[in-house]
Amino acid sequence: MKCTNCGNEVSENANVCGYCGHRLKSIPAAVESQPVVLTPKLDTLSSGNSAPRKQPLPWVWIILTLFFGLTVIILVAMQIFPKQLSAIPVPANQTVATDSPANAVDPQLQSLSPEVPLEGALPSNDLPLVEPCDITAACGQTYHKGFDELAKDFIATGSREAPGSNTYSITFARGQTVSLWLLACATSADILKQNLQHLSYKLTIDGQPINIDKLYQWDEVDSDGYGCRRYLGNISNWTGTRHTVITTLTIDQMINDGWIDRPAGDYTDIYDVTLTP
Repeated sequence: MKCTNCGNEVSENANVCGYCGHRLKSIPAAVESQPVVLTPKLDTLSSGNSAPRKQPLPWVWIILTLFFGLTVIILVAMQIFPKQLSAIPVPANQTVATDSPANAVDPQLQSLSPEVPLEGALPSNDLPLVEPCDITAACGQTYHKGFDELAKDFIATGSREAPGSNTYSITFARGQTVSLWLLACATSADILKQNLQHLSYKLTIDGQPINIDKLYQWDEVDSDGYGCRRYLGNISNWTGTRHTVITTLTIDQMINDGWIDRPAGDYTDIYDVTLTP
């Protein structure tokens, strides 16, 4: 059969084009997503301190003496007490339950620690959910489109002869799960093993780095003897309307995959994602 990307004749059993590295067969994938729970925060309360007032004494000279003395004491206290209060440590594991009057929040404690978490709450996270997709397990039962399929005129990394970046604008429904495929191939498993020492993949979403272990990884040798390192993950729980997904293959020195030389540098794909309701 012919490669749908470069048009060269390849084996019917090949999973990847030996000339350009384009993925020839789609492998079904599915994953369940978990809802994101937002973390509520307690409002900061403030407590004030008031100095006790003394009844004036009948003698004028004593009144004047006490007035000036109290004024000096109050001014000194205003400089010292706030610093002492701010230095009081609050236990890191302190939690506050608000389901009954008996468990009401102490105003002084809350003013010192304005972000005491509610018991059982989870941290908020607006990033979509990234999960590995094991093609040999339940993930292989449902097919999801990949970023490479959604991107118009996509150029596979294996087809590029020099470092650089390509930007793609893609649109899909907010509730859709999208598969992310990454791969590095060579004309033999031995060449691939050597090349893997000099290349690595990076993934970021909205500027936040995502551990590559979030993607399922496996090595494969097809019927033509081509070796490939593949990564596959499902991304779901999309929020908002816009996201940026970036994948980068970094080569630290020139390699040859059995087809052509690959110069050192970053081979980057940028996906500008627009979500529809």
